[in-house]
Amino acid sequence: MELNLKLTPDQIQLLNNILFDDCTYLENCTESEFNSYTVIRKKLTTTLHNHFTKLQKAQSKQPTMEW
Repeated sequence: MELNLKLTPDQIQLLNNILFDDCTYLENCTESEFNSYTVIRKKLTTTLHNHFTKLQKAQSKQPTMEW
């Protein structure tokens, strides 16, 4: 079963940081848990990358403000 979970980019970034920085659990996890961890990390990283790429493209199309 697959769940659909909607998170804001900030929430995804926070979760990504937690998974990246707090890896003490991984020291004693099973191989299956570690495999799940790598899948989750890849999905989060890809989602963040895609979001920020889309954001940069949109910002680059904005006209330059002249004061």
